[in-house]
Amino acid sequence: MNTQIDRIRPTAVVVDDDADMAMMLSEFVQASGYETRSAQNFSDFIQAMSPPPQVLVLDLLMPESCSERIVEWLVFQEKALPVVLVSSLPLDQIEKRRGQMVELGLPAPAILRKPFWLQDVARVLNQAVASTCQG
Repeated sequence: MNTQIDRIRPTAVVVDDDADMAMMLSEFVQASGYETRSAQNFSDFIQAMSPPPQVLVLDLLMPESCSERIVEWLVFQEKALPVVLVSSLPLDQIEKRRGQMVELGLPAPAILRKPFWLQDVARVLNQAVASTCQG
């Protein structure tokens, strides 16, 4: 008989239009202790959101205003899950987008700037999830 209690791993949805980046980021998220579901566009994102994850990892620059559509959907659905913003944009531009999301009522507690390291991913995921547990 196994007396060890299995820890339930939190889930993250990773959204990035670049297949290689999505795969690498998903691997980093898994190595940080999360289950992952990936999406490369808006329709994949909708499918990946069921059941709801504990955190969303969202690339800011995607074709067809995909990241903007995702933010609009989250606001419309009143999904207040934490969002980790991933981008290679200058930090002031990422902060501006983060501020816009917060004004809309979405928690965006963490930024993951490209290029990043494995330990950066673990840090921002833990920061994002912890911020919603405190609030």
